[in-house]
Amino acid sequence: PCPTTGTPGAPLVSILTWKKLKNTLKAELYLQEDETVDAENFINRASRFIHNVEDWALKLRFQVSYARILDSKRKFLDAALRYYEFSQSKPDEVDPDDLLELLSKAVTCAILASAGPQRSRLLGTLYKDERVKNSEYVAILEKMYMEQLIRRPELVQFEKSLLPHQKAVLSNGFT
Repeated sequence: PCPTTGTPGAPLVSILTWKKLKNTLKAELYLQEDETVDAENFINRASRFIHNVEDWALKLRFQVSYARILDSKRKFLDAALRYYEFSQSKPDEVDPDDLLELLSKAVTCAILASAGPQRSRLLGTLYKDERVKNSEYVAILEKMYMEQLIRRPELVQFEKSLLPHQKAVLSNGFT
């Protein structure tokens, strides 16, 4: 029987959707526990079926999980690009608060990304996005984009908002 509907003789797409959902859910659970290696394993398994799945919400969950894995592996530019792409989803399909959270993650990852032309373009795109104006990171984003100095209190505030995997502690104790 079909895992999603329980009917016998399930179409292949339903079975693939079920496998994708199962692997995506497992990846999400591992990400909640900061077990990114295991999460990546299940996302890689689910990626084999992504092209056969038509459920938009399921694809978005998969893509956000993948972006979180990139973020945890410190591939901040790739994660920022994906978070920003997803933050532009249609508000009628996704909760607007979730879209703002994805946008906030995009800003954080863009700030943490290595310097380069892609990062500069992304900082500019984020800075010009009207939704960022209400973000807690707008001041530091503006300074990064305008290549201005960031004051210590702003840096400390931003650092407090970082997740453990986003902090690289140097030998002198600084991040």
